[in-house]
Amino acid sequence: MSGAKANRAYIASVKEASWGITPDTPTLQKINFVSDSLNYALETTTPESIRDDRMVSDVINVSAGNEGGYELEFQALQSGPDDDHLVAALWAEEWVGDATVKTDVEGAVVTVAGSQIDFGAGTAQPTAMSPGDKFLLYGTLNKQNNGIYTVVTAPGADVYTVAEAFAADETLPAGAGQYNGQYIKNGLVRHSFTIERGHADVTEYFVYTGMAVNEFNLSFEAGAIVTGGYTFVGKETDVVQAPIGTLYEDAPTTPFMSAGFNVMNVMIDGAPVPECYLQSVELGINNNLTGKMAVGNFGYCDTSEGEFELSGEIGLYFNDSSMYQNFITSTAFSFSFDLVDNDGNAYRITVPKAKLSADAVNVEGKNTDVMDAAEYMAIYDETEGAMIRIDRFYIADL
Repeated sequence: MSGAKANRAYIASVKEASWGITPDTPTLQKINFVSDSLNYALETTTPESIRDDRMVSDVINVSAGNEGGYELEFQALQSGPDDDHLVAALWAEEWVGDATVKTDVEGAVVTVAGSQIDFGAGTAQPTAMSPGDKFLLYGTLNKQNNGIYTVVTAPGADVYTVAEAFAADETLPAGAGQYNGQYIKNGLVRHSFTIERGHADVTEYFVYTGMAVNEFNLSFEAGAIVTGGYTFVGKETDVVQAPIGTLYEDAPTTPFMSAGFNVMNVMIDGAPVPECYLQSVELGINNNLTGKMAVGNFGYCDTSEGEFELSGEIGLYFNDSSMYQNFITSTAFSFSFDLVDNDGNAYRITVPKAKLSADAVNVEGKNTDVMDAAEYMAIYDETEGAMIRIDRFYIADL
């Protein structure tokens, strides 16, 4: 027997109604992944009893629980139509809003001057919007004005100014649409999953129950694909010789994203980042989740969440000292960026308030660019009532 091959493995997940309890007749969602570290973290010890022959008398199991996760290349609907793992990473209750609403807006006029869009000339108008509302514009000429926009003011009927800059004046063509979105913010709701890693070529299946998201990371840099990953803390592991799912949903086929083509509208303190300025962004969430142990239970009897932490690094070509000034004066700032795939599915990730915990501007050697490596930590924002907000707009199957 040649053994299990990585290309025959899969990861699939189903949400649990109760922690550690797999649903009856479950339908599992398969997930595209790059690698995994899912593991039954078994802890052992040896007796302290002394033997006069210097031998070890036993190895004793004392505790166990599930740990680890998977690495990914970012795409829309990564963990299913509800982005279950993304919601769970923020401990949000659920998506707020209706992402299935689309309005045809052929004939609407986009004006660069004043960042203005007039839906009044279109074949249909969107539901009235208020300052702070966000919408996705898609199907513009040569995709030039595709993107997520935030309403700043509504100076007239069906006329809106937006925070983001339009790329060019245009009258929207046939097929252009304005899409409603949904959002989540970090919260207090634990979601748990049963995760199965299957090795069909050797008919062995690892089943991890009670898997709650502990960490989530997302990163992109110039010239590379957008990547990320999740880690979990869970209850227990079983190894079986048949799949546990009644049905399996295929892994998503939405396009993968790259920093060069799919990261858009990067903004710091509400202002667009200049071209040839941003080199990389790293974002990491940590729920400080631990397993709870109790007498009479082998394995975790529950989980305990700690402080919600969000931190990362922004890599900039050093053009001015504005970011470094934020560091030395402990000045809070905001930043956001959009991830828009080639089908128009879009996410906006907003950190509404952050401070720099470290910042380094150094010369690393000749023939190199001087970089500004700014390390940030998110803090509570009074306006959003949160530390992170994720808006999503998807157009598949609408």
